[in-house]
Amino acid sequence: AVSIMLYRYRVSSCHDAIIIQQQYEEIRKINQELQRQVLQDGLTKMHNRRYLEETGRARLLDCWERGGAAAGMMVDIDHFKMYNDRFGHQQGDACLQAVAKILMDYIEEADGCAVRYGGEEFFLCLFDCDEQSAMETANRLCGLVRDQRLIRQDEFGDYVTISIGLYVSGPTDLNTFVERADLALYRAKEAGRNRVSL
Repeated sequence: AVSIMLYRYRVSSCHDAIIIQQQYEEIRKINQELQRQVLQDGLTKMHNRRYLEETGRARLLDCWERGGAAAGMMVDIDHFKMYNDRFGHQQGDACLQAVAKILMDYIEEADGCAVRYGGEEFFLCLFDCDEQSAMETANRLCGLVRDQRLIRQDEFGDYVTISIGLYVSGPTDLNTFVERADLALYRAKEAGRNRVSL
């Protein structure tokens, strides 16, 4: 009888340990998914501004501490409000997703950082680069979006285009880094859009 009781106790203890381990694993997976969602934009699946402020900032500091320069690109879909008004929000969302995928695929392949900054604006970082290579990348991105031929056919052109403000620098703070790229974006818009301004 004692042996049977001890056996049942051991079986019960093993069962409880297995259940606790399974619950722990489920909680860990849920926490990982929540962490991913906190740092990701739901519509475009790009990283979000929180990711930029946490992980992006750390990568910039690491680049600058190694003596490298980094490029910040503020990207805007040209005349997006008019596109949204004409085609509707569902088509507008599809346009955002298509442009985001082009930017994300290209920048991540170059080991950079791409985030949806807000609305139709995106912020991209390239690490350990110079002005020439950053300018080439920005112009290439403008071309890739044009080549996608997302139809708009209105007074602003036949296809969706983007404008990019580019800022390349050594050590600075993240706010200045973003603000300078944003100022360059305004210059690109003032110069006619569908272009890069350094």
